[in-house]
Amino acid sequence: MRSVPQSTKIRFNLPGYMHLICVEHQAINIVYTRIKTLNRIPKNLQILQLGKIGIMKEALNIEQFDSMRDLKAKFNEICDCAYMGMRFYAVGSEKFVWNLRNCARGFGLSEEEISLEVVGSKAKDIDCSNCQTTNSSVRTNIILFPALVVK
Repeated sequence: MRSVPQSTKIRFNLPGYMHLICVEHQAINIVYTRIKTLNRIPKNLQILQLGKIGIMKEALNIEQFDSMRDLKAKFNEICDCAYMGMRFYAVGSEKFVWNLRNCARGFGLSEEEISLEVVGSKAKDIDCSNCQTTNSSVRTNIILFPALVVK
């Protein structure tokens, strides 16, 4: 099992009875592009978008949220009522995608029922177990924490 979401394009698993897509801000345009490539749009397709950005497509069921807390509340509400065969997709930053992937796994969705696409910055928040601080926007595999650098 990999510890970070892989940067692949989302793959629609059409036999599912319901398709839930969570998307962050401008990544909605990527979702529109991926949906256009399908021969048919799944009947039970619902999109939850963080941020009120982008053009609304009348044919798609999209709900927009101002906060991650509100989006996750709706996500939890949907998953509480979901049946076996739901498919979940997330498109956005690594933090957004990973957070929702963990929620989906918590509701019992298997890796085969989840498809992720990381877009945008590859920056991560790194926690230091020594000094108990968080270093934001880290883009490298090796980081020197300011408190540990010896002069």
